[in-house]
Amino acid sequence: MTKLLASLLVFGLALPASAADSLKLAITGPFSGGSAPMGTSMRDGAKLAISEINAAGGVQVGGGKLKIEVIERDDEAKNERGALIAQELAAMPDLSGVIGSVNTGVVMAGDRHLQEKGITKIITPAAGSASMTCTTPPTTASRGATTCCARSRSRATSCKWWPPRSSTSATRT
Repeated sequence: MTKLLASLLVFGLALPASAADSLKLAITGPFSGGSAPMGTSMRDGAKLAISEINAAGGVQVGGGKLKIEVIERDDEAKNERGALIAQELAAMPDLSGVIGSVNTGVVMAGDRHLQEKGITKIITPAAGSASMTCTTPPTTASRGATTCCARSRSRATSCKWWPPRSSTSATRT
C-alpha cells in the first residue's frame, strides 16, 4: 500500500501553487455508524502508509520532499453528509487529493464538487465501479446525469452520458 500510495501521490496529484512544506490529503469515510468497520480499517491502512512515507522523509517533489498532512472527515455512510464534506474539501485551496469514501452513494453524492475543482480522487476502496468510471463533464452535471450512471454498473454503458463526451458536445437527449 505504501508504494501504491507514494506512486499515486507523485504521478496523480497536481500540487497547489501555494504548497509549502506539506502535501494536504483528506481521508473520508464512515468512521461511525453501520459501515464504520470498513471505514475505520480503510482510514487506519491509509494513515499507516502515510506514516511510513512521512517517516522516510515524505514524497519527492522536484528537488525536495513534502510530508503528508492528513485531514479526516467522517461521512457516517450518509449521502447528504458526503456531499457536504465534498463541498467543504473542494473549497480548500491547498488540498491535493482525497482518499475515500467507502460507500457508493456517498461518493456519487459528492464527487462532482471534487471534479469541478480538479481535486484528485486517489482511492475509493469499496464504492461501486460506476462511481469511478462513469463521469459526466462538470459543465453538463445535472441530477439525471449522476443518477443515470449510479443506478448500475451494468447499465453504465447505456447511460446517455456514457462514454464521457467533450464539454462542448455533451447534451441531454
